[in-house]
Amino acid sequence: MYNLVKHSLDKITSVQNQQEMSQLPNASNVSNLLASLQKMKTEKQGLLQTKQSLVTKQQDLESKLAKELDKTRMEINELKSEIPNLKKTCKEIADALGILLFR
Repeated sequence: MYNLVKHSLDKITSVQNQQEMSQLPNASNVSNLLASLQKMKTEKQGLLQTKQSLVTKQQDLESKLAKELDKTRMEINELKSEIPNLKKTCKEIADALGILLFR
C-alpha cells in the first residue's frame, strides 16, 4: 500500500511539474511577445502621429471658421448700415418723380 501511495504522489508531483513547465515562457514565446510589443508600439506611434495631424488640422479649420464668421458678421453689419441709406435715397428719387415707392 505504501508503494501505491508513493507512486500516486510521485505521479501527481510529476503532473504538477509538467503543468508548471508548460506555464513558463519559452524562448520562442518570449520572442513572439517581444515582437508583438514592438508591433504594438509602432502602431501606437503611427496612431499618435495621425492624431496630432488631425488635431493640427482641426485647429487650422477652426481658425479659418472663426475668420469666416468674423468676415461674414462684418459684411452683414455693413449691409445693415447701407440698406437704410439706399431706402432713403430711393424714396427721395421716387418722391421727386412722383412715384409711390413704399406702401
